[in-house]
Amino acid sequence: MKIRLIGNRILVKPNEDDAIKSSIIVIPDSVKGKSQEGVVEVVGDGLQFGGDKPVEMYLKVGDNIFFGKNNVKEIKIDNQDRLIMSQDNVYGKVD
Repeated sequence: MKIRLIGNRILVKPNEDDAIKSSIIVIPDSVKGKSQEGVVEVVGDGLQFGGDKPVEMYLKVGDNIFFGKNNVKEIKIDNQDRLIMSQDNVYGKVD
């Protein structure tokens, strides 16, 4: 399935929770906070409705990012979890 995003949206594959694998004590998400990590899989075209210029898309496919959990649309593609969000929801890239 090919996905084309509009505007400054990105499609992210969330990272698996490493806390379960690396620790005996698992901290619930409600306590850990809402920050998440993942890999960018699709980047929108940057075009805005009624705007003169496209938004600069500073994220690229393959970027490892961390982002807030608010304003994120959770979807399933081929039975795998994916997230759609605005690039404005991204706090930073992990190099």
